Amino acid sequence: MYGELLSLIGKIFEGGVNKKIFKKYPPVLMGALVMTSMLTVAKYKQMNRPGAHSVTTDMIADIFMNGINFNK
Repeated sequence: MYGELLSLIGKIFEGGVNKKIFKKYPPVLMGALVMTSMLTVAKYKQMNRPGAHSVTTDMIADIFMNGINFNK
């Protein structure tokens, strides 16, 4: 199941690269980074870490798409 999901996410990134929406990085690598982030967030919430309730998918997407640099 992981491999299938990774392939699907990779195809989304590949489409974005082809449309020049995303930089040209390996699509499967970008998919793996997103999936790893989501797994980390799920574990973080499962362990009820401080601030876990405020972590959202929008937050993860923003970090992935825009980075953590405030001065852009």
